[in-house]
Amino acid sequence: TSRVGIDAALFVDYRLSDHFYLGTGLEAVSKGGVAYGVTVMANYVEVPLIAKYRFTNLQDFKLDLVGGVYGGVAVERYASDGEDLSSLINVADTGYRLAVSTIWFNKIKVELGYESSFGSAWDSIYSIQNSVVYVRGGQVLGF
Repeated sequence: TSRVGIDAALFVDYRLSDHFYLGTGLEAVSKGGVAYGVTVMANYVEVPLIAKYRFTNLQDFKLDLVGGVYGGVAVERYASDGEDLSSLINVADTGYRLAVSTIWFNKIKVELGYESSFGSAWDSIYSIQNSVVYVRGGQVLGF
């Protein structure tokens, strides 16, 4: 099963052309759920490297296809089935992300995406991946 987590981020995009952008940033992400009777939670600091293709670039509406990779480090880990299993959560997490993103009125960003780790987030006989479907909203700061 899954759970709702908190995500706070700061992103920077570099425009290559009218349609292509490269971006990176810094994210604080909470991931976890219940698997095999074990409650697993981890808070990560992640650095994404993303590419965007902008389909529409109207003044009041922008539509982007987003894809890329991320690398992260768990800064807090918790796993329990009645005993502490936190040490079984891998500290490093790397993966990929695919999303559709919209920007409204050059101020409000809404993104729907999927993110999954390349390997197991769990160092045991069980294979557990950090796979997340997310909806993200935010404020666009133009500089």
